[in-house]
Amino acid sequence: MNTLKSIFKYFNSKLIYLILMVGLPAVLAGTCITGKGYMDLMLHFGDYHFAGFIDVYMKLLSREAKWLYLQPVAFIGLALGLSLLYATIDSHMRMGEFNIRNVVRKIDYNFLASIKFVMALAFTGHILTLLLATLIFLFYKISFNIGLAWALTVISTFIFGFVYISVFSILILWLPTMLHTGAGANRAFIMSAKQIAPVFFKVVFSLLLPAIPYCILISLDSFYGWGISAVFDSLNFAIFGIWLVITMNTWYYDLNSIEREDLKTFNWSKKY
Repeated sequence: MNTLKSIFKYFNSKLIYLILMVGLPAVLAGTCITGKGYMDLMLHFGDYHFAGFIDVYMKLLSREAKWLYLQPVAFIGLALGLSLLYATIDSHMRMGEFNIRNVVRKIDYNFLASIKFVMALAFTGHILTLLLATLIFLFYKISFNIGLAWALTVISTFIFGFVYISVFSILILWLPTMLHTGAGANRAFIMSAKQIAPVFFKVVFSLLLPAIPYCILISLDSFYGWGISAVFDSLNFAIFGIWLVITMNTWYYDLNSIEREDLKTFNWSKKY
């Protein structure tokens, strides 16, 4: 729980500064990537008539094809934002200096690892979406009762959502392990997965916290038909991205018993 308190404290104290770094990539991602389709299916399942698998798949994506073509650009933008966030937060925790000018030069070093991290999450999310769309289409076609198909859809969606959060949790130390140790992607993954195993469910819980408000907002948008899901998606990419980087650094420093210079600076300034 001390780790979670530390995450909250850092998040609250630096949110305004950090959101400026990832704001534009978050808006770009929010225009072409959304979770609204999942909520639409759960809340309005009986209103849809699916002729084929593609209908379910496109409904889950919940974006017109022209926006889907922007997703590769959005992933690159997210990787760039992640790289800047990581360089800023890690530099602050390691040296006690929170200054964006001193970390911009590190983006080229962080960017390749950040691309690997973002693409791993994007690839996993896409595979899970394909599998979920397949299951939902099967439920829709073979269930003798629409209510049963809806119930199975809701249960499957929550299970897949938990699986995706679990993937985030397993990978959360992958990026800092690559950058701190210089290990290759495969070696860093093995090292980070072993290290996160004892605190896996604590990490899952810490990552669920910022996801819950987004799910509530996107559900309200779907239920009431506000048509502003892109706003909530953009906010989610920004807030969750910041929370994710703070969480990965906090857990990495705690699990490796690395002294954080930002806490020294904070305590000194508070006391004196």
